Amino acid sequence: MKLWLQNNMAKRDLNEQREQSKMHLSFAESRRKKSKAQCIQANKEWLEAKAREEGVKALPKGIYYKVLSEGNQNSQASPAAQRLSLK
Repeated sequence: MKLWLQNNMAKRDLNEQREQSKMHLSFAESRRKKSKAQCIQANKEWLEAKAREEGVKALPKGIYYKVLSEGNQNSQASPAAQRLSLK
């Protein structure tokens, strides 16, 4: 009888530990998803703000760029720039 009682108590303790573990994982997962959603929203807002800046251009796939300075097409490129353009 004593052994049976010990086994049942051990099983109950194990089941309680499993339930606590499941609750902890569920809480952690919901927190992670919320955090991920917040990051996605912050990134969207940042991109929208950048897209509204003066001089920012968009490519069809959603990539934004801004030309900082235009080059002079009539000038000769430096030797380093020429080497880069050949590669």
